[in-house]
Amino acid sequence: SQLYEKWVEDENVLYSMSGHYKTNQKMDKSDIKKLLDSEKDFQALNYQFLISKSILDIKLHESKKIKDIAKLEYNVLKKYQPIAPLKNVSRMMSFSHFFGGGYDVGYYSYVYANVLDSNVWDQFLTNGIMDKKTAMNFRSKVLEVGGKSPAAHQIKQLIGTVSLEPFLKNFKR
Repeated sequence: SQLYEKWVEDENVLYSMSGHYKTNQKMDKSDIKKLLDSEKDFQALNYQFLISKSILDIKLHESKKIKDIAKLEYNVLKKYQPIAPLKNVSRMMSFSHFFGGGYDVGYYSYVYANVLDSNVWDQFLTNGIMDKKTAMNFRSKVLEVGGKSPAAHQIKQLIGTVSLEPFLKNFKR
């Protein structure tokens, strides 16, 4: 589903959908560009949040004897988040992904999913985001296969080797 968000982040696609509900007047393209640029401003913060929660998740599951969970949380978040957490305030207990969310040491998968969808999206950017051949390739190698084969196999069939470069492009203006 993260891949599909990429189309809405495209300036032309967003413009085509931007009609005012009464007048159908389109948004100004400079406003759309500002909106999309503002998304990028917060991406680094979002990834720091995801990575710090991922590290905390792994540390919680790898340790057999944690004496002070609040201290562990504070130290991890202090090290990996740009804004130091408050002492004696645990946000972890309200974070359902850790407790009852079914992720069990899998929260990092959000970040890896972004790496994968960036690789797929890079094919669309290279060939045109509305390119039928690229879309049909994605359809036949991923959507039609579904759960019949491992996701790693489907990605390899679709893009070959996964690269970090398409993901890093997300942070450039």
